[in-house]
Amino acid sequence: RFMTILATNGVRLAESPQLAAKLKNKGLNIVYLQFDSFHDEFYQKIRGKKLLKTKMKAIENCRKYDIEIILVNTLMRGFNDNEVGDIIRFAAQNSYIIRGVIFQPIAFTGRATDNPFREEWRDWHFAEEVENQSNGEIQTADLFPLSVMTSPIMVMSKFMKKPWPLFSCSPQCGLVNWMYVSKSGKVIPINHFVNFEKFFRILQKTAKKVESKGRFSLLSSLFLASTQSLNWLLVTKEIGIFTLMKTIFKMHISPSYQSLANLRRRIFLLGCMAFMDPYTFDVNRVRRCVVHYVTPDLKIIPFCAYNNIHRIETEEGYVAKKKA
Repeated sequence: RFMTILATNGVRLAESPQLAAKLKNKGLNIVYLQFDSFHDEFYQKIRGKKLLKTKMKAIENCRKYDIEIILVNTLMRGFNDNEVGDIIRFAAQNSYIIRGVIFQPIAFTGRATDNPFREEWRDWHFAEEVENQSNGEIQTADLFPLSVMTSPIMVMSKFMKKPWPLFSCSPQCGLVNWMYVSKSGKVIPINHFVNFEKFFRILQKTAKKVESKGRFSLLSSLFLASTQSLNWLLVTKEIGIFTLMKTIFKMHISPSYQSLANLRRRIFLLGCMAFMDPYTFDVNRVRRCVVHYVTPDLKIIPFCAYNNIHRIETEEGYVAKKKA
């Protein structure tokens, strides 16, 4: 089974609750919603229209039909970078329906050929803003390169007997972690519950021998990594031992998104994806890309290479063929 994600500005979803219902019935899993600011002045300047009410209405329509949401923020230094903390808190307050927040520092490709707003912005700047604007609740050390997930995915892929895409991208491509929202509303990074260094050390050893291990051996390694690296005191206080152990058991027996049950309604993804433009283009990063476009003639092109080099040529060629 695969997951269906709809990338949208939310306008039609806001205008038509019936559309949300139809999409849910057709199997839509997640709405990838453009959400830049809580201020209409920003939308007017950057998007050409006041859109805050539209965004909030789209979220409510998704909530009504239980369509989960990932908020996607185009981050612009000096314009909306002071709202990082507010958007994270909004996600925490609505974690029942919001599964994640992805911040994307603006990249000048496609329509954005001019750069009047450009000021260098890297993922470590984002991490610093997160720490400052969360009053230290989330620290820079709580955000990790996407590639740390390679070993767990190798083990899970073998365990589930189906291929999963490896997050083997460059460490410079982004930062990520999962946040748990306590009953009091406190945002707690997942690595506060789990000693990531110990967890990944066990899984890295397992991943090196993954092809020679059977299902039971993999299950034992996963369970060992989960239990030995837990902060039991914090787990007991914030989640509850029974709830966590039941979830871990379900995840190990039948790993799936659904196995997280109600616990997933208290967890959301926090990430920063640093897409490249002509000012930051790095061939070594492109070589390790894990997100690709497939063109109409079935060429597979790395995401940032497509946006910076191939997009205009591909689109113009495809339009010409359609007209012919």
